[in-house]
Amino acid sequence: MESLLFRNVREVNMVNDSSPRKIDIGQGAKGNIGQNVIGSTYIEQQLLITPETIKLNSFQARSPYKALKRFDVDDVEYFFGRYQLAQALQVALKTKNLVLVLGASGSGKSSVVRAKIIPEFLSTSSNHHGFVLTPGKNPFQSLYTSLIGRDKTGLDKDYRFDESQTEFILKEKSNVFSQIAYRLKEQNTEWLVFIDQFEELFTRCTNLQQRKNFINSITKIADSKDCSLKIMLAMRADFLEQFSPYAQFGKAVQQEIYLVTDMPEDELELAIKGPAAKHGVRFEPKLVREIIHDVQGQAGALPLMQYTLDQLWKYEFEHDELNDRILNTQNYRALGKVRGTLEKHVNKIYEELGTDGQQAVKQIFLSLVKLIETDGVSKPVSQSMARSKFYGATVQATIDRLINENLLVSNSECLNLSGLPKQETKNSSAQQATIEIAHEILLSSWKMLEGWIDETKETLLIKSRLVEDLGRWNETCQSNEELLKGSFLEKVIELRSSNRFELQSLTLSADENKYINASLRFQKRELKRARSIAIGASIGSVLMAGTAIFALFQTQSAQRQRVKQLATNSKALAESQPVQAIINAIAAKRLSQSAFVQFPDRPQFDFVDDSLLTAVLANRERNQFIHKSSVMSVAFSPDGQHIVSGSGDNTVQIWNAKTGDLIGKPLKGHKSYVMSVAFSPDGQHIVSGSYDKTVRLWDAKTGAPIGKPLKGHKSVVESVAFSPDGQLIASNSSDKTMRLWDAKTGDPIGKPFKGHEDTVMSVAFSPDGQHIVSGSYDKTVRLWDTETGSSISKPLKGHEDFVRSVAFSPDGQHIASGSRDKTIRVWDAKTGEIIGKPLKGHEDFVRSVAFSPDGQHIASGSWDKTIRVWDAKTGEIIGKPLKGHESAVMSVAFSPDGQHIASGSNDNTVRLWNAKTGDPVGKPLKGHKSLVRTVTFSPDGQHIVSGSGDKTLRLWDAKTGDPVGKPLRGHKLPVMSVAFSPDSQRIVSSSGDRTIRFWDAKTGDPIGKPLRGHELSIMSVAFSPDSQRIVSGSWDKTIRLWDAKTGDLIGKPLKGHESSVMSVAFSLDGQRIISSSDDKSVRIWNISDLKSLLSTACHQLYYHSIFKQPTKGEDIVIEAMQACDHYI
Repeated sequence: MESLLFRNVREVNMVNDSSPRKIDIGQGAKGNIGQNVIGSTYIEQQLLITPETIKLNSFQARSPYKALKRFDVDDVEYFFGRYQLAQALQVALKTKNLVLVLGASGSGKSSVVRAKIIPEFLSTSSNHHGFVLTPGKNPFQSLYTSLIGRDKTGLDKDYRFDESQTEFILKEKSNVFSQIAYRLKEQNTEWLVFIDQFEELFTRCTNLQQRKNFINSITKIADSKDCSLKIMLAMRADFLEQFSPYAQFGKAVQQEIYLVTDMPEDELELAIKGPAAKHGVRFEPKLVREIIHDVQGQAGALPLMQYTLDQLWKYEFEHDELNDRILNTQNYRALGKVRGTLEKHVNKIYEELGTDGQQAVKQIFLSLVKLIETDGVSKPVSQSMARSKFYGATVQATIDRLINENLLVSNSECLNLSGLPKQETKNSSAQQATIEIAHEILLSSWKMLEGWIDETKETLLIKSRLVEDLGRWNETCQSNEELLKGSFLEKVIELRSSNRFELQSLTLSADENKYINASLRFQKRELKRARSIAIGASIGSVLMAGTAIFALFQTQSAQRQRVKQLATNSKALAESQPVQAIINAIAAKRLSQSAFVQFPDRPQFDFVDDSLLTAVLANRERNQFIHKSSVMSVAFSPDGQHIVSGSGDNTVQIWNAKTGDLIGKPLKGHKSYVMSVAFSPDGQHIVSGSYDKTVRLWDAKTGAPIGKPLKGHKSVVESVAFSPDGQLIASNSSDKTMRLWDAKTGDPIGKPFKGHEDTVMSVAFSPDGQHIVSGSYDKTVRLWDTETGSSISKPLKGHEDFVRSVAFSPDGQHIASGSRDKTIRVWDAKTGEIIGKPLKGHEDFVRSVAFSPDGQHIASGSWDKTIRVWDAKTGEIIGKPLKGHESAVMSVAFSPDGQHIASGSNDNTVRLWNAKTGDPVGKPLKGHKSLVRTVTFSPDGQHIVSGSGDKTLRLWDAKTGDPVGKPLRGHKLPVMSVAFSPDSQRIVSSSGDRTIRFWDAKTGDPIGKPLRGHELSIMSVAFSPDSQRIVSGSWDKTIRLWDAKTGDLIGKPLKGHESSVMSVAFSLDGQRIISSSDDKSVRIWNISDLKSLLSTACHQLYYHSIFKQPTKGEDIVIEAMQACDHYI
């Protein structure tokens, strides 16, 4: 049947137009796209979903949906849709040897080739054969494995080769495909080789020569006149820039690029209905329309749709609800719909596993993720790992559970055969079980995993590079050239010593530890060799001087080692025991300066100053106005002095509204995301609602929890609010209910408010406390009587999608609601009637709404990253959108005086805005071809310079916005920072290419050679006020000073930050530098006199009891006191 259907496509796909038309699909590529298909495949599959046909099909209990699994060659009968794309690809294969299918993750690019193109190709002739592979760590090994066909499926599953026939592939030559065509492919046969997930060639293959040879081999096939061997590639669109170094390949592949866009609505309907129809099941009226609405326009929604439909099928079957052979709407909504089902189900599994299992889940998933850098931006991608690398019964049992739940997939992967003798490569046992994440959609659709990746970002980047470097070390027979060196080795050792890898569930493997230890040994040998050369003559003298001198040498070595140990102790204690940290640092400074330790080669103990600086600043660093995860909710205190925020890091935090300082420590107690926060009317208490299903009360002054958690909700608490008199708390939940609580006792008041047909997303009291308004996933707004809990009037209907936020006007006369339909609506609070037309302007989901204190304005925050202000009476937009957030705006609030708006965002920040003057100035300056990372005005205000991910700088006229001259080119990677000299004559720029460059601000010409010294990307640069010096901060954790005239380095790098230095600046007198870092600290450096730092450290302990009465055995304290005698 399937073969006939595919033949019919080929025979009739040109019925309406025999000449395919050319359309531009981006990237300069032209694709053959046929007219709409009116062939029997489309017609027959439409007939399959009619009620009459469904009734004739026998019921099959097995779910026909793929969940997170990809469609494969044997799934052709369950694959519906993609007719136009399939037709275009079939036409292209007739005339071209190389075709690229390009699409976003989750767009279905792999599935259309595996389940439609390959079966069609094979069914056309018995002389047609197909092979499928993914590049993996070694694309040649993957190709070898595909051709010997151990796991081959499809019509020609028995068509494969012996290991002896294919072992030439493991030589990794740049003409391997040409050799395959000559040595393996019989005459009169046609082959289609499908290389899926082609981006793995750039994310998993770390051997650049392998990558180059494999790409060159493909290029030769593309240029060949022999059309009997064809190669089709499928790749994520965001990796297209990786083709840049391979000009010939890029030119060849550009001829046939096919972009996988959103599925047309009619094909989407078939993809939903078709699989169920084959098993004799249909959908409830309007459910398919609802699913289509939830899918359309959502990136990566197809795997989420398949997963949701699979869960819906299983749920109804397990609860005996499929007896009527109808999938129903109520269950679809209860599961969480397309957006929420996967996350809900994964969270449920996670909660069932217990503490040890949950830790195992975190370890497993983080081990299967790596961060890669593209265009200066790090992005997570999945990677496979040998199952044998995971240790412990709990971890292995958890892996089994995750595989059974279709969240992980297990495969067999060929071991590294290329380095083995021939006789060993033929041993079929050279296979090992690997696991990987079932679909990359989990990386963006499971908030908990997103949070883990964000929390461990720096360590994950280091671990990803470590794994790549280890791979290169093994590939070069463990060459010394591939060992870790410099600041990167230092960073790895630091993370290992502090157990950061283990603490962040990124445990080092035995091979990784072996690699690190080998690097350390090599470093020590090199240092020893250098020292031997430098003091060769002296060593001879020492050896002849006898035992006494040798003993002195040993003592000196021990004291130098003690300096290092004291400094290390200081760094380790800085956060938990800052006083002890200062004592250790002072003692280290004193000992490092002793004549005995300094003789004869006067070593520089930079790390001592580093530890001293860390210790001095430990008690003085201000916490950043930033959470560790998404900020879900914000609210002002009634007096406007404070802001409270709730975050995905499970904490509530209180901030000073003027200075942005964190007040006290984070309020901890919730076991999952804090979804909503609110102050009591008197400002004395805070209430919070969480993903952990509880409501908590807190003392706003002390941060202490009040009483026990308020329990009763059966699902996520989405929103909380105090009544105006502060006596009641209202909470609403995904369990479709709203609850009232006594704010003093925490007792529930009455029964839950029921009426909504889906998750209750938001709740608010009326100013007089008599009424409550709620907004729901069921697209309605409801009014309730606070005392009786009964619904007032009918549901307020008008929104076309779920309602996420509701608010009363200060006078209680009006209600504002924000919805995923991108609109805000205003309602009469007494009659429930809609007032005026919907407020339109946002380009995405409206997440939060708030009235100004005078009721004249409404502020709204949206997933389009903007805040908008509206006239509450007319509904007109006031001014332009407030832009600045880099991700969805989750919450907005007016200050009590109405002068400011606070907003919280998924970019992890809380921002304050002037409610009157929040408009951006002028129009956007356009010209860069990638994201603009940095921008600044010239001191004279005449020009603007910008730096971009497109590796260029651009000058602009500050008045007109016009570009000045051509782009400034020279950097080889994205430009990270730019700055003008104080006289506006020069520009300095830094880049991911680890260089600093000077430019003439008038002509745009480069000045001198690039400044080199940093070992990683340089994130920030600045001129000193006198233009004589430049300061730079880098990912290598150091700050460097440069002579702005000569480009020479001044002194040694300033060390102290524990992570990447993100920003640097000079003080107005040029005597100090301020720096900020990913280690969450701001540091001030006195570049004129570091000795003042020792004075500061000593005075910090002047009145401390530890200096007044040091006890016996406290040698370190005594040493520190002696060092401070000069200052105290």
